[in-house]
Amino acid sequence: MVKTTSIKNIVSSLALAGLLLPVAAFAGADAKATKVVEASSQSAITGDIGINFTNQYTWRGILQEDRGLITQPYADLYFAVYEGSGLVNKVSLNLGIWSSTHSNTATQYEQDFSAGVSVTLDKNTTVTTSFVEYDVDGFDRYREVVLGLSYNDSDLLGAFALHPHV
Repeated sequence: MVKTTSIKNIVSSLALAGLLLPVAAFAGADAKATKVVEASSQSAITGDIGINFTNQYTWRGILQEDRGLITQPYADLYFAVYEGSGLVNKVSLNLGIWSSTHSNTATQYEQDFSAGVSVTLDKNTTVTTSFVEYDVDGFDRYREVVLGLSYNDSDLLGAFALHPHV
C-alpha cells in the first residue's frame, strides 16, 4: 500500500517539473532538445473529437426527428502507417465513433462505429475503404462497406480546384 505522504511527494514533484520544464526551455535549451519537441509535434496518431447540436436529424435525405434538442458527439483517430515516395505515397488507418442522442426520447437514437484504410497514390489520388456498423434504436444493426476515390487537382487548377471524388 502506498502512503499518502509519498503520493503527495510524487504529485508535488510532477507539478514542480511541469513548472520548471518551460523555464529550462527559455533558459537556453540546446538544439537537440528543440528537435525532440519538433519531432513530437508530428505524431503518427492524430484525431478529432467534438459534439454537434441540432434540432433536426436527417439520414440520407430522410427526416428522422425534428423535435427537441439532438446532440451528436463524435471521435476519430487516424494512424499514419506509411509515408514515402513511389507509387504508394501514404497509408493511414482510422477508427471512429459517432452517436445521436435525442432529448424528446431520452435515448441514444443511433451509434455508429467505423474503421478504414486510406491509400494515397502518386500524391494526388486517394483510395479509401471503410467498414461502418450502424446501431439504430428500433432497428437491427446493419453494416456496410464504403469505397471512395478522390483526386486532388490543386496542382492543375490552383484556386479553382474542384477536388472530385466518388
